[in-house]
Amino acid sequence: MDATTIGIICTISGAIIGYLGYKRTFIKDVKEESNSQTKLEMQLNYISRGVDDIKLDMKMQDKKINDVIERVAKVEESTKSAHHRLDNFEKETM
Repeated sequence: MDATTIGIICTISGAIIGYLGYKRTFIKDVKEESNSQTKLEMQLNYISRGVDDIKLDMKMQDKKINDVIERVAKVEESTKSAHHRLDNFEKETM
């Protein structure tokens, strides 16, 4: 075997080893990226569910606040009526 043949064999084997290394690294990178994407999607789904829960809680709080506002308005009307009756009662007793 002469030096040229040995050089060609070494070049070809180096290219094959380089390609196999590249292929292995590429597959590893794809797996890592898919794992990262999966984690990201899971976190986004968790956040989305949290936002939906917050929206539901906000709607319930709005309903409670509206109920309280209605009750306060009724109490104010009742108090006004009671004051009017008290004023009339005071006038009658004088």
